[in-house]
Amino acid sequence: VIIGTENLFAGGQIIPVQATFTHPGWDPYLLSNDIQLLKLAYAPTPATPVVRSTFAEDPIGGESATAIGWGRTSSGDAGMSTSILNSASVDVINHTTCKSNWALIEGEDVVTDSQICAITYDTGSGARMVCNGDSGGPLLYGTKVIGIASFVYRGCYDNAPNVYTRVSSYNSWIDGA
Repeated sequence: VIIGTENLFAGGQIIPVQATFTHPGWDPYLLSNDIQLLKLAYAPTPATPVVRSTFAEDPIGGESATAIGWGRTSSGDAGMSTSILNSASVDVINHTTCKSNWALIEGEDVVTDSQICAITYDTGSGARMVCNGDSGGPLLYGTKVIGIASFVYRGCYDNAPNVYTRVSSYNSWIDGA
């Protein structure tokens, strides 16, 4: 793991991963329970603990959040990943609306209560969203991690909101790992 840099190829502190913990309910077909913990060989210096939200603190829709990642910077097959960490202000989407949008596209329910959705549709300049390569990156609401980038619509087009693993749904599992 590289910590403490915004450049994928320079700076930061490299810390070996000692163990990984994949959620026992992980379903690669539906991408449910899409969460994995990494146990580092030692704590970074300086160490800043991650603050997770509780379910009661999660936004319900319409609030702004911040998505962070190293993924592609444009939609479609020609999109290239970036070597500089990017962030985008995105709008949290009402859960019922997100589930309905994805059900219309996929023909079945694919968004669970353990997920949270976000995207911003900008008039004229396209959507602000995550894309391939951003998976595993955080969705922040203020200073708290509320989501982990999980999946987007094929090719990173804005046909449906981006789906994140809802961290608060896994707080007990995280604490017990």
